[in-house]
Amino acid sequence: MAGQRELSHGAPVPEAAGLAVEYQHTRWNFAVIVADASSFITGLAFASPLIVLPLFMERLTGSTVLVGVLSALQMAGWFLPQLLTASLVESRPHKKPFMIKVCLAGRVPMALIPLVLLVFPHQPHVILGVFLSVHLLFYLTDGMTGVPWTDIGAKTIPPRMRGRFFGAMQLIGGSLSVLAGVAVGKILAHPGLPYPRDYALLFAIEFVLLVVSLGFLALIREPVRPVREHRRSAWDLLRSTPALLRAKPHLVHMMIVAGLVEVGMIAVPFYAVYARTQLGVPEVMAGVFVSAQMAGGVASSLLWALLSDRWGSKRVIQGTAVCGLAAPLFAGLAPLLLEGYGSQAIAYGYAFTFFLLGAIANGAWIGYTNFMLEVLGDEERASYLGVVNSLAAPTIALPILGGWLVGATSYQTVFGVAALCGALAVIASAWLREPRHSGAQPASRLSK
Repeated sequence: MAGQRELSHGAPVPEAAGLAVEYQHTRWNFAVIVADASSFITGLAFASPLIVLPLFMERLTGSTVLVGVLSALQMAGWFLPQLLTASLVESRPHKKPFMIKVCLAGRVPMALIPLVLLVFPHQPHVILGVFLSVHLLFYLTDGMTGVPWTDIGAKTIPPRMRGRFFGAMQLIGGSLSVLAGVAVGKILAHPGLPYPRDYALLFAIEFVLLVVSLGFLALIREPVRPVREHRRSAWDLLRSTPALLRAKPHLVHMMIVAGLVEVGMIAVPFYAVYARTQLGVPEVMAGVFVSAQMAGGVASSLLWALLSDRWGSKRVIQGTAVCGLAAPLFAGLAPLLLEGYGSQAIAYGYAFTFFLLGAIANGAWIGYTNFMLEVLGDEERASYLGVVNSLAAPTIALPILGGWLVGATSYQTVFGVAALCGALAVIASAWLREPRHSGAQPASRLSK
């Protein structure tokens, strides 16, 4: 019908009225979602997947392969549910109820980890079993929230505000996480908190902040936008993947750059373990690394937000690729650059690696997400997000491969592979087309 948009539940909305109310809850949702993300980011800082968890796993098991397994579980949890989630939510006008239920299923069991550490402190196999099982569930449910959370953000925040939107949550969450890093160092160094009580406290704080984050999610006022009238199965989405990608060549190019950066992350789970086992950095310096990582995110977030809002997401992706090259190069050269210094000085110098990792994480979040949101329309967003994230699933094996390479060769080999992929990503990003200037506009109406 001319001049109208039809929602999946059959209620026509006049076009003018739709435009008038399109972002009516922007201020409220901006504040609530930033509070949600800030709580979530701060919670994860107390049990940093890049620093605290690898150190804990290496101390619990003494295995670099299991360090890689933990990182692989995180990636599997994010990538594997994407097509199924896209199938489940793409035809739902309201995606928030699904997201809340999934979050509850994944976050409540996280309370088991500190309890097991306190009740079974001398039974590493029990701890390992519960730890891996609970984290796998958490990662899977976190992956299932990715599509609805991103879709709600896109429906709520206007395109020209998305840079500062992501920048605000990273600035606030990152600033709080810098303080969390200080707390991590003090907890690990506290004489009254011997292992595993120190880690139990860290995981307990993480759980509390994840629950706080969930509370803010419940306050979101989700707007209604056009969606597909009929649900497609995950198999239907998989079969339609070639056609979907042919329709969005800009997206394919972005996926190539993102894939190279992701392969370059093969070294990430081992940076902290390398510092402790090879450079002689004390475990209590993990707090310095957490703070450095978060400081890198905070320092870069304003830059990424400015680049995104003013010049587009391509510049953010390019900057992220450059940082992805610099991190393994610096880590690999650290023994030469920091030779002759004491362990504390080495720790503070080596922390620059984690500063770069913080910049990479925030840049990837802003750059790739905004690139996709500018290319995709309301009706196609969920399906494309599911497809794009699912196609990255093969990178799940990278951390395990990295752990094997460390054991079979050396840390330097893994850092070299990461640097090579970073260099290729920098080259590929130079030919990326900015969606704002390339005519790649999102669909404005439902597919018939």
